[in-house]
Amino acid sequence: MVIKVSDDHKILRVSSLQIRNKWYDRELTNLHKRKIESYKTARNTGFWDEYNVIKKIYKRTIIYKKKKYMEDRVNHNNGDMKRMWKCLKDPVELNDVKKHITKIVINGECLENEYDIANALNNFFIQSIVEINDSIEEIVNGDEISANHSNPFETFKFTDIVVDDIIIITKSLKNKYGGDKLLSEGVVKDAMTYTANFYKDIINESLNSGIVPSYWKISTIIPVEKVKNTMKPEELRPINTLPTDEKIMETVVKDQLVAYLEKHNVIIPEQSGFRKSHSCETALNMVIADWKEDMADKKFTVSVFLDLKRAFETVDRSVISEKYAECDMLKVQEDLDSLYKWLCLRKLKLNVEKTKFMIFCKNTNIISNNSLNNITLKVKNMEIQRVDKIKYLGVLIDDNLNFGEHVTYLERKIAQKIGFMYRTCKHISQSHKILVYRSIIEPHFIYCPTILLLSNDIYIKKLQIQQNKAMRFILKCPPRTPKIVMLNRLNWLSIKQSVSYFTLKFIHQLRLGMLPNYLSSKIHYNHEIHNYGTRNCNNIRLPRIRTEFAKRSLEYLGYKMYNELPSDLKDCENISKFKEKLFLYCTSLNVT
Repeated sequence: MVIKVSDDHKILRVSSLQIRNKWYDRELTNLHKRKIESYKTARNTGFWDEYNVIKKIYKRTIIYKKKKYMEDRVNHNNGDMKRMWKCLKDPVELNDVKKHITKIVINGECLENEYDIANALNNFFIQSIVEINDSIEEIVNGDEISANHSNPFETFKFTDIVVDDIIIITKSLKNKYGGDKLLSEGVVKDAMTYTANFYKDIINESLNSGIVPSYWKISTIIPVEKVKNTMKPEELRPINTLPTDEKIMETVVKDQLVAYLEKHNVIIPEQSGFRKSHSCETALNMVIADWKEDMADKKFTVSVFLDLKRAFETVDRSVISEKYAECDMLKVQEDLDSLYKWLCLRKLKLNVEKTKFMIFCKNTNIISNNSLNNITLKVKNMEIQRVDKIKYLGVLIDDNLNFGEHVTYLERKIAQKIGFMYRTCKHISQSHKILVYRSIIEPHFIYCPTILLLSNDIYIKKLQIQQNKAMRFILKCPPRTPKIVMLNRLNWLSIKQSVSYFTLKFIHQLRLGMLPNYLSSKIHYNHEIHNYGTRNCNNIRLPRIRTEFAKRSLEYLGYKMYNELPSDLKDCENISKFKEKLFLYCTSLNVT
C-alpha cells in the first residue's frame, strides 16, 4: 500500500511539474512514465538493469532540456540586463507575469471588482496630483526670483518632417508593447514601409495645428506595488504606458526642441541629463572634482540633495553646493529658502522627507571643534536630515569621498548575482555563461568606472575577488587557479586593468572634445606654460597637489596615467582604433 501511494504521488508530481516548467515537454513525461513502470516491474521481479538504464536516460534528458531552455532564454535576453536578471530569478517562467491588483481599500471601502478598482485608482491618481498642486505655497512677491527676460533668440517653430525621419525614429524604438497591446513597436516597424506616409502627414498636421490626435493622448496606467501585497492606493506606483504612435511623435518634438536649445545655448553647460555627450559619469566627475578640491584646501562643502515630489518628467534630483572657509550657514539657509520659492513659482513640490544634506570636510580643526555637528537646515520649519552617505546618480557617495561604501554595495550586489549564476546556469555552455556575465554582472563593474579610480586599492581587490568567482564558475577551474591564467583564457581585463582602460578612454575622449566642456576645459598642456620643445611639452599638465587624498583624483592620477601612454596611442584620433590599441596596452599592466 505504501509503495502504491508513493508511486501515485510521483505521478501527480510529474503532472504538476509539466504545467509549470516550460522545458518539461511530452518526451520527458513519457520517459517518466516508463521509469515508473520499470520501477514497479523491478520491485516485483528483482531485475533492476532496465530501470537503471531508463533512469539515467531520464536524468540526462532533463539536464539537456533544461540546458537548451536556459540557453535559448539567454540568447533571447542577451544585452538586456533587466530581462536577463528576471530570467535567472525565475527560470521556470517563460514570460514575466505581472501581478494584478485584486483588492484595494480606499476611503474605508474594500473593492474587489476589477472595474471598480480601475475607476477608483484612476480617480485617486488624478486627485493626488490636484492635491499636490493645491499644497504648493503661493508666492506673492516672486518678481525678484522669476524676472521676465526678453527673448534674444529667434522664435521657435516646428518644421515639417519627411518619410526618412519617420523610418529612422521607428528603427530606434525598442520592441515593447505600448498602451495598445495589439500595436507593439515590432508591429509598427514591420508595417512602416506601408504606413510611413500616413504617420508623416498626421505628425506634420499636428505640429502645424497644435492639435494632437485624441487617441494618442490616451495612456494605459499600470499600478505597480511599492509595498508587497499592499491594498493601499498610496502604496502603488502608477506606470504610464503611451501608445506607440505617440512615442514616434514625442521623439520628433523632442529632437526639434533639443536642436533649438543647443543651437542657442539655452541650457546651462552643467545640465547633463538627456544631452548628447553627457552622462551620469561626467556629471559625477564634475561635482566630485569640486568637492575634493575644496576638501584639499581645508574648506567644507554643504551639499543638499533635493527630491521633487511626483516630478518624474523632470530631473529627479539635483545638487546645490556651497563652499565656505568658515561656518557661514546663514547663507546656505537663505539660498535654500530662495530655491523653495523658485520651485513654488513653477508648481514643483519639494519632498522634504526625501531631501537630504551632506557635509564634505577634511579640516581636522573644524571637526575637532565640533562645529559641524550642530549644523541644521530647514525648509518651511521642516528640518532636513543630515546623512553621511547617499546614493546619487547610481553611485553611493560617502562624506569622506573614499567610495568604500559604494564598493561594499557593489560587492554585495555582484555576489548575489554570481550566486544566481551558480544555481541556474551550471548546465549551460561556457559561451552562454559569458553572455550571462556580460549582461548582469559586468555592467556593475563598468558603470562610472572613473569613480572607482578614486577608491583605495583595498576596495578594488574586493571587486577582483568577485570577478575571480565568476571566472572560476565559467571556466570550471579549481579554487586555487591563478587569476592571470583565467584572465588570459577568457581574454578579459582584471578590475584594476578595466578601471585603467575606461579612465584612459574617458580622458582621450575629453582631449578629442567628445565630452562636455565643463570637463575638457580643465585640461591644460605643458606647452601652454612654456615654449621649450621638451619631450613632455605635449603632455597634460598635472595640478600642484600636496596631499595623497587630493592626488587620488581624475585630474591628477588619471592625467598621470594618460601621460604614460605611448605616443602613437595618444595621437590616435579614431576612437575605435584607440580602444583596440588601448585594450592591448592594458593587458600588459599589472593585474592587481
